[in-house]
Amino acid sequence: PELGSRLCSFLEPHELDALPRLYMAFSEPKGGKLTITPQQYMVEFPRTSGVRRGRHYCAGIFDNGRDGTVIGASILRHRETIFDLDAGSITFIDSDCERATPATANLKHAYFFA
Repeated sequence: PELGSRLCSFLEPHELDALPRLYMAFSEPKGGKLTITPQQYMVEFPRTSGVRRGRHYCAGIFDNGRDGTVIGASILRHRETIFDLDAGSITFIDSDCERATPATANLKHAYFFA
C-alpha cells in the first residue's frame, strides 16, 4: 500500500478471529510480553458493500514512513491501563470495558465515563 493508505477489509467474525495475534516484548527490569489481538488492532469503520458481507475493519497499526511504527490506542483497547509516574511504569490489564463499572474496575479512584 501507499504511504498513508489504510489496510482495510470486510470481515466476518470468524475471519477477524483468524488474523494473527501480535506481541510486544519488553526488556528488563520486569520484561514480559503484551498480546495484541485482532479485536484490538483492527478498528471497525462502518461502511457498506453490495458485494462483501461482514463488518468493515481497518488496521490500527501502520508504518509512519519515518523509520517507525505507530501503535497508538490499539494497545489500549479492551484494557485498563495504569500509568504509574512515580514508579516509571505502565501496567496493562485485560478488561471487558463495555461492561466495566467503577465497582468492577481494577483501577482505584479512576475516571469513569458512562
